[in-house]
This record gives sequence, structure tokens and C-alpha cells, in this order.
Amino acid sequence: MGTHSRIGVMHGDKVKSIYCHWDGYLEHNGQVLEQYYDSAKANQLVALGDMSTLRPQIGEKHAFSQFDLPPEEDNELCIPAQIQGLNFIRLATPTTDEKRLPRVLKNTSGFVYYVSITGITGAAEADVAYVAPEVAKIKSATKLPIIVGFGINTPEKSQAIASVADGVVVGSAIVSKIADGESVDEVLNFVKSLADGAHNA
Repeated sequence: MGTHSRIGVMHGDKVKSIYCHWDGYLEHNGQVLEQYYDSAKANQLVALGDMSTLRPQIGEKHAFSQFDLPPEEDNELCIPAQIQGLNFIRLATPTTDEKRLPRVLKNTSGFVYYVSITGITGAAEADVAYVAPEVAKIKSATKLPIIVGFGINTPEKSQAIASVADGVVVGSAIVSKIADGESVDEVLNFVKSLADGAHNA
């Protein structure tokens, strides 16, 4: 479990409550909704209602990122989500080889989320020397943007990774600032520094 997931669970967050809180917000703000799939438990997305009625106001600007349901199970969630206008974002990782990559990219839309490290979120740092050739490999197989996440925790790291990719994702580093009790202004300034780093790449 990653840093942000662990903190969320500690505070009682559930998939259903996340959808309820974000329902109105998503109507006006393009966001990527992340969920881990569990077919055996009630927090499974489809257990909350039919995709067509769960959130009627899904625009093309919205996307769904589901990290642990493999491409072989696209009929479970990927295809129904795309029918409702949701881009379906999938992960590629350092262990995704050339044989597996085409299957990962099939039915992926919006962008490809490249995980820069192995392990859990917040546990290591991305290295541009390793990320660059992996991003190039994925770009040779798709026209989708490649966004890199995991292990990006400083403005310098954000700039370095953004220089070889189409964008960066930062989660745990921001959540850690909040967990450490930093003020809203301090957290916002940190987020701005990360964004500035990426934009200056």
C-alpha cells in the first residue's frame, strides 16, 4: 500500500465515499479517478451501481485509472468505462517487456502512466537515466502521451523527468507534506515548485 493510500485508510476513506464526495467536483474539473479492483468485496466499482448511472455527467475530460485489473479482463471495467466516455489509463512499469507492452497499450486511452520504479509509492526516487529509454520505448509503440509517476519528490526531479516525458505525477511527496503538518500555504508552494520544475523542462 502506498503512502497516500495508507493515510487515506487510516482516516476511514472508502471507495464509495470518494465517489460521493467527488461526484459534484468532477462535473466541473477534469480529474483522473484511481481505484484498486477487488471482485470479492463490496467496494468494487460495479457494486456501487451501473457505470451508466453511477455518475451520469462523465465528460471526455475525465478518466479512470485502474491499477490491478489486467488487460485480459478489459470487459470487466475498461470497455464499459470507455463506452461511458471515460478514458481508461493503464500502467506500464520497468518490468513491462516488449512482448507485454502491446497488450498493455491495447484499449488504453488518455495517456500511459509509466511507473518509474519498482516497489511502493514514496519508497524510492526516479532516475532519469533509467526512465528516458523506457519512455522512448513506449513512445515508439503509441501516440499517447507518456506521464511518469512514482519517485518524484523535488522540483529538480520533476524537471528532469518531464524533460524526457510528457508530464509527471506526484502523489506521495505531497501527501507526506500534509501528514507532517505543513500549512496549506507551504503545501501549495511545494506543489507550485513541482509544477514549475515540470514546465521548465
